[in-house]
Amino acid sequence: MLLFGTMSMYSSEIPADSLAAQKRPVFTGCSGGMMLHAGYLFAPDAGALFGNTAFNSMAEMPRGGVTFGIGGAAKVHFLDRIHLGGEGFVSTMPLMGNNSQIRTGWGGIVLDHYWTRDRFRPFLGFTLGGGSMRRMYDGESTIGKPSEDTNGLTYNAYFRKTTFLFVGPYLGFEYALTQRVALVCRLDYVVPFGKNLTDEYAYMAPSGPRLYIGFMFGHGRKN
Repeated sequence: MLLFGTMSMYSSEIPADSLAAQKRPVFTGCSGGMMLHAGYLFAPDAGALFGNTAFNSMAEMPRGGVTFGIGGAAKVHFLDRIHLGGEGFVSTMPLMGNNSQIRTGWGGIVLDHYWTRDRFRPFLGFTLGGGSMRRMYDGESTIGKPSEDTNGLTYNAYFRKTTFLFVGPYLGFEYALTQRVALVCRLDYVVPFGKNLTDEYAYMAPSGPRLYIGFMFGHGRKN
């Protein structure tokens, strides 16, 4: 059983045309594992980041930041070249050195094409699914008093949860450490889309690149 698909030993007495007639099995294995990630998400303005246009009129408001998190994936291997499965992740972006943050959870179906080169398996694909964002602004602890915008609205704190659909193209590689364990490295760019409840913003923000590093544990098909 091999993480990187199947492998057969053929006798020299078997005719070449018989070997050519053999068909590659459809199911060639499965794998799953966990990944840590870090990245940078950004929005065109603070209003898009927090999902409220009132934040655009407040001074020194962020519109991006570093995010980090964890998640996992499970895949089935077909024809020794296609991954099909699912994944889910949670990512947190701390803001302004207090309780303010953007916390995102998402998951979906993954589909990619891979190539096996000795111990390396590069892959290219995408994820399609949905998730939610929890946007928290803590104005009280930021400056010691409530924040006020130019319209006279006062914010001690602000919380909003919104849902979204997304597409996330990705590329990366696996490196086989043993027959069953591989190191995985991946770079993706999750792009949310849809509209929130007030139609103020399309779900294009915050978004940005994330780098994932983890381990995949595989089970190959026996010939």
